[in-house]
Amino acid sequence: MSGLIDTLRAIIRDELARMQPPELGIVLAVYANDADGNNHQVDVRLRASGVELQRVPVTVPRYGMSMLPCVDDLVLLMFVGGELNAPMVIGCVYDEHTQPPEAAPGELIYKIPDEGGERHIQLETPSGVTFTVDDGAIKIVAGNTSITLEQDGNVQIMAAGNLELKADGDITLEAGGKLTLKATSDAEVQGMNIKLQGSAQTEFKSPMLKLTGMAQFSPG
Repeated sequence: MSGLIDTLRAIIRDELARMQPPELGIVLAVYANDADGNNHQVDVRLRASGVELQRVPVTVPRYGMSMLPCVDDLVLLMFVGGELNAPMVIGCVYDEHTQPPEAAPGELIYKIPDEGGERHIQLETPSGVTFTVDDGAIKIVAGNTSITLEQDGNVQIMAAGNLELKADGDITLEAGGKLTLKATSDAEVQGMNIKLQGSAQTEFKSPMLKLTGMAQFSPG
């Protein structure tokens, strides 16, 4: 009986010895959006042995995400079934050359480390609504309606339908330069008391002017 147990142990040891353990590797090339469908893959050189693996799939938390590493990134590889021919990149690893952004326990911080080129983060819903952050602006697009916040300070709101602002308190519009309000149809201002004041000059211009109600004029 002991001989059978020893034999089984020897077989198990041999099988375990043939299994490829997890390894660290250096990314050599990145494949994204290839026409043949073999995308979201990388070429990797194993750091310990120097073996180069081609077209290694890069895993993601769920479908709909693209999270490719960059060339020269340090990555961790697992091997399905312990087979060297079935590698998968499961994540990037910080080392002495690349440090994570500062964060406290419980915080989630993502700081794009890639230098050069156009860097952006994009979220897209099945209906086509997108939220995009890049080096120059933040943009939300829903059909023909969009909100853009540019890094230089400009803000643009484009509404395909109605645009409505409501507040339980006050609403203040203040411009450091010129303020223009324009409508191709009617324009209406309504309130309990309305005050128009010009520090230099106030001008009313219209083909027809109609005043209704009691009027008081205080020149000078």
